Amino acid sequence: MLADRARAAIQAHALACYPNESCGLIVRGDYVPCANVAHHPSEHFAISAAEYAHIEDLGSVQAIVHSHPDASALPSLDDLRACGASGVPLWFIQSVQRDQHGAVHAGRLHHITAQAIAQATATAPLIGASFMHGVDDCYGIVRRYYRAALGLDLPDFERSGKWWTDAACSLYLDNYEAVGFFSLGFDARLQTGDVLLMAIASRYGVPNHAAVYLGHDEILHHLWGQLSRREPLPRYQRHVTHVLRHRETLNWKM
Repeated sequence: MLADRARAAIQAHALACYPNESCGLIVRGDYVPCANVAHHPSEHFAISAAEYAHIEDLGSVQAIVHSHPDASALPSLDDLRACGASGVPLWFIQSVQRDQHGAVHAGRLHHITAQAIAQATATAPLIGASFMHGVDDCYGIVRRYYRAALGLDLPDFERSGKWWTDAACSLYLDNYEAVGFFSLGFDARLQTGDVLLMAIASRYGVPNHAAVYLGHDEILHHLWGQLSRREPLPRYQRHVTHVLRHRETLNWKM
């Protein structure tokens, strides 16, 4: 998908720009570095229209690339939205981190596709979707996020309304391993993409809600009868019973 020379150029540019985000374009298989003209380049990236147009003269843009300093290579919600709206089919995200000795290293290079994002959000957006139990609910948004961010199709499960009122039923605990998740307890150090199980007004203390951790103490979730949204995690921290990490990201560092 990406030639070694382009991968090496992406990493070198990301390291040179740290602690700011690097950005660039893939044209004819090669990485073309760009200037980050965002107002807060340590948090966001922007490529000027003039530079973008100049690079397009070299050939069609095959991919947009940027780095995540001291953060996971998994896409933010803003990344997913921008990729889906950009008209460019492929985005690469390079993580860069400083170790305990002060040395800066290039981490994982992850890609997202506009096609996966479009498929994930074809029936409902990640933000602002209406609630429909069994389809657009808390597990539904976990499935859509993982389809968009990792290209993974998590299996679905039939679930009756308010299944957690049955003491013998535990939808999440019975199935998370089969879906590819591992439990890290409830006090693990969180990574972007972790799924947080919660017990909210659950008669038997059964985890009856799930949220995706977005980083920066924010979650993406879909509460019963409400619109899907992002919210601060501290508001829900006391409800967390399990932290789940998918095997695809289990060994990811930053």
